Amino acid sequence: MRWLYARLADALALLEPLLGVRWRPQAWLLLQARQPARATLLLHHALRARPEDATLHALAGHAALRLGLFAQAKARLAHAVAFAPQDAKSAAQLAFALQRLGEIDAADRAYLYTLALTPKDHQSWFNLGVLRWSRADYQGAVEAMTAALRLRPRDLKARYALGVCAAARGDLLTASEAFEAVLRRDRRHHEARYQRARLTLRLGEVEAAAQDLRRVAAGASGALQARARLGLARLLHDDPQAARVELLKALAVEPGLWEAYRELGRVYERLGRRREALEAYQRYRQQRPDDHQAWIEARLRRLSTAA
Repeated sequence: MRWLYARLADALALLEPLLGVRWRPQAWLLLQARQPARATLLLHHALRARPEDATLHALAGHAALRLGLFAQAKARLAHAVAFAPQDAKSAAQLAFALQRLGEIDAADRAYLYTLALTPKDHQSWFNLGVLRWSRADYQGAVEAMTAALRLRPRDLKARYALGVCAAARGDLLTASEAFEAVLRRDRRHHEARYQRARLTLRLGEVEAAAQDLRRVAAGASGALQARARLGLARLLHDDPQAARVELLKALAVEPGLWEAYRELGRVYERLGRRREALEAYQRYRQQRPDDHQAWIEARLRRLSTAA
């Protein structure tokens, strides 16, 4: 359909001598055709002629968002909302632009303004939850994600986020229910399985946690796989050789995982391999130069002397 919108926009441009300039429909068609740069150029001229046209500001803000120009989007959408205070779509887009710019408090207020206009705007509730999660307002995030899920109960992203934020504020029952619900719908949701493992460890269910971590290590990739292997290694108290294997696999996937070097140093110490332990701790200190805890200093001194 994009080609059709583009052709229609071109047709309107050709008909300007007969119909006059049709900025709004032409810009809208260009946005539907995913040509925000052309729409932006057109709207620049349109706004010079009609600087108080709320719809033109809204379209220009939408185009700027498509181009990733969040400061420009903020300015245009702020004008759109000022000229048309009931324009919930522009208010939601303004909140999103503020969020991307890191203006967290302003974005929070803009989402609340949007939701006062349209309380059933699922996406704004979800975005508000993500915003509050990012600033560690876990209670606020849980409230926002709960509202999003009332509107769209099958939203796995919101359900997963609810679980993470509930766990962070200590509501382990809500967190557990959320992760179980995600995994019932998607058994391959490795992030939810990893979070469930962390949760079951907090509850003292070591074997259940180990099972989940093994499945994540086998099925996930990148940083998540590495963290699952790190978690497994920490559970292998009685088998340092197996712990070593998991840690080396984790570091092969994610060389910057500094916690793995720390654990690897401890494992090598238990195996009596002092030189390798010293090397692991030195790699840890390279990645964590500001860590001046007494235990690491003491280990480095002792191992250096022994070496």
